[in-house]
Amino acid sequence: MASEENITIKDALINVSVLDDLPIVDDQPCIEAFSLTLDCKANFDTNFEDRNAFITGCSKYIEEATRHGEFNEMLRDGFQHAAHLYTWRSCSRAVPVVKSNDQPNRMEINEQIMKVLEPEVRKLYDFMFFTNNAVARFVTK
Repeated sequence: MASEENITIKDALINVSVLDDLPIVDDQPCIEAFSLTLDCKANFDTNFEDRNAFITGCSKYIEEATRHGEFNEMLRDGFQHAAHLYTWRSCSRAVPVVKSNDQPNRMEINEQIMKVLEPEVRKLYDFMFFTNNAVARFVTK
């Protein structure tokens, strides 16, 4: 029978660490192929152009994707108009003011101001039409 000798934990751990030093010869060839890496890229900035993939499903999803695409275009236009509004403030502050109605070149100053500000005023008109169209689009859809 086995002798009953007491082995301490320290001795047991030393015996286990000695096992790491044992040379193990493995002459078996590696027959497993290397696994290929999978590269998956998700592109969420498609502007819902893949909406036709839902043609076999419910048409509700196609309509929703179409609306989302239209709203994304409207949002892009809105950011452009917001930039114009931000720059309009500095343009309007730079306009010279006629000091009195008796000033002799008052008409010339006003005409020059109109010539200079005409492109910016057109942008404000475009913004007005954009807001009307955006509100109408949200109300109808």
